[in-house]
Amino acid sequence: MKLIIRTNLFFLIIFSLLYPRLVWSADALREAQVWACRAVSSLLLVRGEGHQQQHIERMNQDLVNASSQLQQAGKLDKPEIRQSFDALRDVLNQGIEAGPGEESLPWRYPQWLSQSLSAFLLETESDLSGDEEGMELVALEFLTVQYLSKSYIGTYELPREHKDRYIGQDEIVLVPIIDEYMGSETLSNKDQARWQFIRKALADLNSRSSTWASVSGKPFVPLMVDYYVRSLGKPE
Repeated sequence: MKLIIRTNLFFLIIFSLLYPRLVWSADALREAQVWACRAVSSLLLVRGEGHQQQHIERMNQDLVNASSQLQQAGKLDKPEIRQSFDALRDVLNQGIEAGPGEESLPWRYPQWLSQSLSAFLLETESDLSGDEEGMELVALEFLTVQYLSKSYIGTYELPREHKDRYIGQDEIVLVPIIDEYMGSETLSNKDQARWQFIRKALADLNSRSSTWASVSGKPFVPLMVDYYVRSLGKPE
């Protein structure tokens, strides 16, 4: 009997030590996804706003943050994730090194950019084993990438074969999901106003049309959408 009790106690101690690690690891992996999306958004600002140094520096910091979260999650040395992250970083750096001007980039660069981000998100999603906790915030950053892509380079190529995940969906599916999540959260008055602005802009994206125009015909506002998305949850 003593042996059984001691054995059970041993496993309870081990489980109590491991379980927080598992939760923390999943959270860190979601954070890595957020920062990877933000790095792409920063690159799109570099390309669309005149190659400003502040956006280049922000992109580099986004990549550092993504790498740090992967390290915390214990996934930076996992070959598939490391390779997909390195590939994304290489594509982003190519967008910096090419210099300003659309003509300085290969015509397939927008496709490479979207494919490299999707590949990284898919690799990290597979490691989450179906755990959807925190998915809505990643989906918001991912949809912001789509918005900035439409605004600055005209397109974002979705992996439509993954329609069962946010990675294969556009604003028509994602905005209601994110809106429901935001409605379940206790948001400050400022964040409520921010989200209402973001929701309206993202819903106007018109991503299923090949035309470079929003549904309403109003101009895109990528700088404001980017700013408000990053401002959500920050102290008043």
